[in-house]
Amino acid sequence: MFMSGLSSLIAIFSESYSMLVLYSVILGIFDGSFIGLMSIVTFECSGGENKSQAWGAALMAMSLSMLVGTPFAGT
Repeated sequence: MFMSGLSSLIAIFSESYSMLVLYSVILGIFDGSFIGLMSIVTFECSGGENKSQAWGAALMAMSLSMLVGTPFAGT
């Protein structure tokens, strides 16, 4: 997660198309790793009968942060 944010901060220094392609590849790898591991970590931390509730809570927290984070960062 930290590396995804760091790669987005470094993206403002890209001056050519090849640098933007490199940024897209790096961001895709780190974001895909985060999404792939999110379900595994959520299921391991929750009990056997609470998996659906834990998954719903994780997705709700992620969606709320995406919904609120962008306008907050723009102000």
